[in-house]
Amino acid sequence: MRLWKTTLLAATLLACRERPSDSVQDAGNLGAATHDRKKPNDERHTETAANGTGVLVDFLALDDACEVGHRGTLLDFGDVTTSRLSVDGKKPLPSANVELTGATWLSVQGNRVATTFLAPPTIAQEGTLAVEAATAVNLRINGGAAKAVSAYVNGRAIGTAKLTRGQTQVVHMQFPGLLVQPGENELLLRFHVPPKTTDVAALLDWAHVGPVDGPAPLAASTRSDVVVTARIGNVPKRAVSLRAPSFARCTTFLPPGARVEGFLGLQGDGEADVEVRVARDRSPETTVESYHLTSKDSSQWRSFSAALPDVGTLGSVELLVTHASKGLRVAFGEPRIVAKEEPREATPVPRARGAVIVVLSHTSARSLPYYGATEPFLPELAALADHAIVFDQHRASSTLAAANVASLVTGASPKVHGVTDPLVRLPGGLTTVAEAARQGGADVAFFTANPTTSAAFGFDRGWETFAYDNPMEPIAGYHPFDAAAEWIGKHKDTKFLVVVHARGGHPPWDVTTDQMKEMVPKDYAGGLDPRHAGELLAKARAIPPLLKFSDADRERVWGMHQASLRNQDAAIGRLRNALRSTNREEDTLFIVTSDVGAGEGALVPFGEGGDLDEASLTVPLLLRVPKGGQEPAATLHTKSPSADVDLPRTVLNALGLDAPSTFEGVDLYALAHGDIPREGRQRMAVVGRRYSLRWGNLLLQGNFGDTPKLCDLSLEAVCVSDVKSAYPIAYSRALAELSGRILAPTGPTRPRELTALDMATQGALKLWGL
Repeated sequence: MRLWKTTLLAATLLACRERPSDSVQDAGNLGAATHDRKKPNDERHTETAANGTGVLVDFLALDDACEVGHRGTLLDFGDVTTSRLSVDGKKPLPSANVELTGATWLSVQGNRVATTFLAPPTIAQEGTLAVEAATAVNLRINGGAAKAVSAYVNGRAIGTAKLTRGQTQVVHMQFPGLLVQPGENELLLRFHVPPKTTDVAALLDWAHVGPVDGPAPLAASTRSDVVVTARIGNVPKRAVSLRAPSFARCTTFLPPGARVEGFLGLQGDGEADVEVRVARDRSPETTVESYHLTSKDSSQWRSFSAALPDVGTLGSVELLVTHASKGLRVAFGEPRIVAKEEPREATPVPRARGAVIVVLSHTSARSLPYYGATEPFLPELAALADHAIVFDQHRASSTLAAANVASLVTGASPKVHGVTDPLVRLPGGLTTVAEAARQGGADVAFFTANPTTSAAFGFDRGWETFAYDNPMEPIAGYHPFDAAAEWIGKHKDTKFLVVVHARGGHPPWDVTTDQMKEMVPKDYAGGLDPRHAGELLAKARAIPPLLKFSDADRERVWGMHQASLRNQDAAIGRLRNALRSTNREEDTLFIVTSDVGAGEGALVPFGEGGDLDEASLTVPLLLRVPKGGQEPAATLHTKSPSADVDLPRTVLNALGLDAPSTFEGVDLYALAHGDIPREGRQRMAVVGRRYSLRWGNLLLQGNFGDTPKLCDLSLEAVCVSDVKSAYPIAYSRALAELSGRILAPTGPTRPRELTALDMATQGALKLWGL
């Protein structure tokens, strides 16, 4: 019988939890990545057994990727995965959990408890197999101030049960119809408490939503009940102990050749039937192995090993006890999902004595020659791309320029470094790439022409040389390149790291009068000029608009943008000439990227903090390795899933230095050469309360605290259609990643630091268009 698939929605909990990320490989596309993750910063190292197999999932851990159940949805309110719920619309504090009769209960300080769960597309068929085609809600509850509790599933009232203060009972309510639908469902519990009471309404142990199987009272198995030390034939083993009909289910990436293995034993006399099943999105569930256990299996362990289908994507593996003699339990000793570890050579990391990172503000890939652009003509960047690696799917961590540069210098995502809003400073306490490089004996410098990465925003921390060109001053936009070239000349004999955060394609633009005369439209009579365009465009973006932005304005803006990029390109050429003249080009790693795109599809371009759509988050990245580093024969384009947090680790690796443990990224050179986790990468982007988690072709996005949307980008390029109901397995796994590994705090929460704006900074931001 098909068991109900469930997961709890990470709702209000997400508003207050923090942690890094990367991106959602989809149920049909996860198999594109075929290499194991072998990064020092990865928290989920695959355990390797002596026979060369890697442990993908240990059922005994029963972490966020696993669940136990009994024909339906079991919500264990003392369980880590069931803590993602709301009480009176708010996340319950840890103090809301209390211990009673050896179990952890939720202390309900209010009159409303809500949570959501998922059900598979086959849920309607399962309900018809029940004793009665009805929806039942069972609660194990200890009465408090509440006189009664009412249950609702998807807004429909199931029933009301009376409660007695201090009495523990399992209350049963049912509705004559199948209310649980494929996809996301909601369970709401309303407690009838006296007005203005401050007493605890009730204590909740668990809730169970499922079909009606008969008159026998439900005795649901929680995780603390099923993970035991079982002794079969005087041989003790840690085991998952289940009665019939119950299951343990774990979801993970299932590579070709995976199998589930362990031991079987009976805890008592009688017989039992066990099945191993595999489920994946948009495919029927498959029974891969069946076992019949008899009395002899109560005297010694029986080993089992079931080969799983070559799924090559996310899948759920279920250990089910379909039938057992009365009072009998089946022990699954040391059950785990394993896969063969394929030996592979380590990717050689090219060594460098210098590293240059150029960040072009507001420059999209479509404007650069190595992404196919013919206008503007940028010969220096075109030459740089020869024998370089170009990342076609590089993803930014935000639509704020400062947030992305913060990730570049700290190796941390916005949820960790905290730069998620325009006026937030880069906080102290995080080790930067500058500090790590200096500890390794390198000279470090940062040159910026972007006011959002000035010293006022905390970006001067850790750099020996820090120079900021205020756009209010009469300094050419290409000056940071020339200053960096001069600095390299003074440090030509040392190991060095230089970061240039240039204006790129953002106003104010360096455009000459002669260039303006050649621009279209020829008869332009609008008010947009190169110096004040940023400020005027901000007025056009205002709600309501303070300035009309016409088609003629748009043509003129892009003309000035392209002219400015040509000037920036020439400055990059002068910077490379400085490397050549000091004999440092061949031992220097050269990286060119952008902070955010130009916003070609926006009503008014060159804004920040906009929607977290893929068009806005996809930015250019070029990596040119030092000579002798196995550089490609020509431009190498790769679709490897890169992110801005990868840059600092790549630089330190190239310089032969150790990256701090707080750095989240991977080495870009290794990534481009196939060193990709077989389950893909999770890449997170955050701005304000909004987030976007990408995993292959799947995209999970929404606002922290609200129900997210799941999209399949292989079906549509823009996230429009919500496919949660068609991808319950992928959705549950994405939520587990989002709420558990990605947003879980790893240390003390750092308070956000707001920038103190002096008059010079205010003027620069206004001219910049913020």
